[in-house]
Amino acid sequence: MVEPHPTVLDGKLTYVTSKPSSGAAIGGIVIALGLMLVFAKGATGTVVTPAGAAGLLIALVVLAISLLLTVMRRWTVEFDLTGQKLTISQSLLGRPNTIVFDCPLDECTRVGTMEYRNEGGVSYGAYIELKQGGKYSIPLPSGTLRDVSLAVSHLVRATGIPRFDTVA
Repeated sequence: MVEPHPTVLDGKLTYVTSKPSSGAAIGGIVIALGLMLVFAKGATGTVVTPAGAAGLLIALVVLAISLLLTVMRRWTVEFDLTGQKLTISQSLLGRPNTIVFDCPLDECTRVGTMEYRNEGGVSYGAYIELKQGGKYSIPLPSGTLRDVSLAVSHLVRATGIPRFDTVA
């Protein structure tokens, strides 16, 4: 999990998504192996022709791999307070970070809280909006509106970026 109020180290305030569990990788491998076993034994021969089964198997394996890669991605949002920079990067399967976005803090128009509606109810998160358009999610632990609001307040005090909440 991410600390909602990370300490400032070397003049940087960093938010990172939690490390993907090894269970996700094992789950993806089990799904892929299970698909291969089903198609190798021809259990679906009554539904799909043998020639079509190979194509379907390849499609399902590609889908399983893309799901696995999505689950294994980590995002980092770093506010460099001394250099006045924002860096958003991602890491895939433990490889070095790839910078997705890098700009001065002056390019950030606002920061605030957002409400996400999902099957389990409502969850809350934080975002950063840029002058050139686009909102980027700031990885915070799942929490209450109060927890997310406190984290955003801490971020506003540290960076001076204006606050705009989309949640009442």
